[in-house]
Amino acid sequence: MKKFKITVGAKTDIGNVKQVNQDALLCKIGSMNNNEFGLFVVCDGLGGLEYGEVASKKTTEYFEEWWNTNIKTILQTNDSEKLIKESLEEVLIKSNREIIQLSNEINSKIGTTASVLFILNKNYYIVHIGDSRIYEINKNMIQLTEDHSQYEMLKKQGIKNLQNVKKNVLTQCIGVNDKLDIFYKKGKISKNTNFLICSDGLHNKMDKESVINKFNNKNSKIFRTKDLQEICENLIDEVKEKKERDNITAIAINVRQKSNKRKNNFLPGAILVASLCLVGGMAVVKSQKYKGEKENIVSHTPAMNMDAPAKNEAEILRDVLDVLKEINPDIVDNFKNKYKEKIGEEKLSDEIKDIFEPSQQENQEVNNSQSNNSSDINVNSEEVASYEDRLELEILINEAQSLYYKLVDENNQYQYHSKEELNEAIESATKISNDQLSTKKIIEEEKKLLQEKINLFKSQSN
Repeated sequence: MKKFKITVGAKTDIGNVKQVNQDALLCKIGSMNNNEFGLFVVCDGLGGLEYGEVASKKTTEYFEEWWNTNIKTILQTNDSEKLIKESLEEVLIKSNREIIQLSNEINSKIGTTASVLFILNKNYYIVHIGDSRIYEINKNMIQLTEDHSQYEMLKKQGIKNLQNVKKNVLTQCIGVNDKLDIFYKKGKISKNTNFLICSDGLHNKMDKESVINKFNNKNSKIFRTKDLQEICENLIDEVKEKKERDNITAIAINVRQKSNKRKNNFLPGAILVASLCLVGGMAVVKSQKYKGEKENIVSHTPAMNMDAPAKNEAEILRDVLDVLKEINPDIVDNFKNKYKEKIGEEKLSDEIKDIFEPSQQENQEVNNSQSNNSSDINVNSEEVASYEDRLELEILINEAQSLYYKLVDENNQYQYHSKEELNEAIESATKISNDQLSTKKIIEEEKKLLQEKINLFKSQSN
């Protein structure tokens, strides 16, 4: 089976005019058997309706719930296309049902678009409602979704004089009609494929040639997260310079096929190097123990320096494991098992058992790594924060800003708390988010502080 590596960058921006960011996004990446899969969502809350940000955020939350509860079943199903299609569509149906119910409860219309891309093995799956878009970008830029708009509907009917028809009048969105006409598409992924998911705030004024150039203007086809993040930021900056008035969101994704050639070639070589190190090293040990046989050993191991201090068996094994880790970490455990089978586990010294059995500290590091996997990122708490960490903080900042503006009454008085305190929390979080040297730990602390402030204001407003 072909195995793929997924790299992603993402950004959402409040834009030039609006006081609230009604866009929302979700990026999830998982791995099974060294093969990565992912779920990516962009939702655009309808600007003409109240609380569009509530609808967009709720829809992304439903897809995150789908990821957490359904992904294992999908991965374990051999013929999973039908299951993927039905389960993704069910999320949109559920979201539509729940948002309509919420709309009735608060007596205010709520709506959002949703463009969803799910990547698994060599395929991509799309479910879509509204006029956000998903593009495939290689040498060309191909729109994979169809806009659910009055303009596109009339265009399909063959009507040509559409100059006066507004392109942002939707015929389908989540939260308005009981029945959804969901767009679905499945496609194949080549060895190196790029995707762009965006709200209409981006595609309204973006230049397609500029987009294509950004994805192809690389000496290497291997994208880093930083590269894709810069693409999103640059695209957003370009449309803001063109006076785009809407919120703007972009997710840039690179999917490339992993090569198995290097691994297959390295595996025998790694075992050979390990064997030579071990045999040669043990020869030195034996030479010290049996000095009378020194000359014979030297004749078979000419590279050995017999004047060097002898290493014991445990030290030699550490050297071998270090070599294997550099060449191919995946075979380290296999080597340990084979060694124990050959020697006999009961004959291993305590020192060697300590080498083969991870220490308590190493076990804790493994547990931390596994825990981090559940949130799609493996980083040490002191490492520089990833874009996912910053993105979560930015989303929280947007929520705080939205709350800030809602606190102003007709007399420009702050109903529930002082503007200074909320402003300080937002400014502090924004500064931390923009600092490229902020660590994951600092980001997490800032998120906690800002969430506490948001909860405080919400409680005082009730």
